[in-house]
Amino acid sequence: MKTKAMCKTIILSVLSFVIVVTVNLNQSFSIQAKTTHTTPTASRGDWYHYYRGTGYEAFKITAHTFSVYESGHRIYHVSPSHLNVTREGTGYNFYDKKGSGDTLRFRLGMITVKNKKYQALSLDN
Repeated sequence: MKTKAMCKTIILSVLSFVIVVTVNLNQSFSIQAKTTHTTPTASRGDWYHYYRGTGYEAFKITAHTFSVYESGHRIYHVSPSHLNVTREGTGYNFYDKKGSGDTLRFRLGMITVKNKKYQALSLDN
C-alpha cells in the first residue's frame, strides 16, 4: 500500500516538474521578429495599386526608404533613419518608427496576365 502511494507521489512530482520545465522553455525560446532598416531586394522598385473610382496609387521602395505617391505627388515618405522592416510569416511589415505608427503589410508573389507571369506585391492592410 505504501509503495503504491509513493509511486503515485513520485509520478506526480515528475510530471509537475516536466510541465514547469516545458512552460519555462517555451517562454525563453519565443521567436522574435527581426527588425531591420533595409527592405528585401525583391520588394524594391515601383509598385502600383488601383483604387476603383480614384485611380492609381504608387509605392516606391528603395533599399532604405518607402514612399507613397498619388496623382504624381508624394503623400507619404519614410526616411532611412525611421524605416523599420520586420518579416512575419510570408509577409513583411514596413512601418515608420517615429511618425504616425502606420504599418503596411506586404507579401511577395506572382500574378499571371495573358499567360505571362509578373512579380507582385500583395497589400494585406
